[in-house]
Amino acid sequence: MSVMGLDLSLGHGAAVELTRGKLSGWWIYTSTAGVDKKVGKEHSQRIPAEILKHPDKSTMQVLRVEWIGGWLFRLINDRVPTRSGIEGYAYGAAQQAHQLGELGGLVRQKLLQSLIPYRIHDPLSLKLFVAHSGLASKTDMEEAILERWGVHFDLAALDKKPGSKKQNRESAEDLADAYGLAMLMRIEMLLRAGKINLSSLAEQERRVFLRTTKPYPVNVLDRPFVSRHGIIGS
Repeated sequence: MSVMGLDLSLGHGAAVELTRGKLSGWWIYTSTAGVDKKVGKEHSQRIPAEILKHPDKSTMQVLRVEWIGGWLFRLINDRVPTRSGIEGYAYGAAQQAHQLGELGGLVRQKLLQSLIPYRIHDPLSLKLFVAHSGLASKTDMEEAILERWGVHFDLAALDKKPGSKKQNRESAEDLADAYGLAMLMRIEMLLRAGKINLSSLAEQERRVFLRTTKPYPVNVLDRPFVSRHGIIGS
């Protein structure tokens, strides 16, 4: 069984694949120069310069969304995960909300076209599951993944530029979130198969599977996966 976590945005994003709980693949796309060259073509693609530098902003936005959709479609059709997990919208973040909504809709459409059932997890659930805190920062998430599962993505971080105080860790942070989503999917599948019990999880992790919200009044374990075939519960 393989599961995939997807953390995608307009400028950079990542996908992580777990097979039987082990890291079996990771990929990023980026608009930042240097990351793609550092990690190589096996793991990375850069959004083409002709899109990033297009003179018309509206056209650039459409081309960027289309390119990201193509990147995702090729990846998931090549890997064919059993299930995928994606992060839902942070509704309090207004910046580029409409463009992110367009990308989010396209991502969901590509998953449906590929017949891959998927689960949407809000940012709070992801933070609770990985770092056991709804207030976890990007750094907290990376540190929790290293401590709990011994995995880091430092290879995707760029060294400090002259005069800069810190590394550019955008792609490493994307990979950490994607890894957390993939592991969250794996744990759900184990719970559904009866291979582990909720009682074996930490309190914060149990909350992720039992909590309800206004948009999602049914908890995760009683909620079907999103799929073209309708309700899929296992």
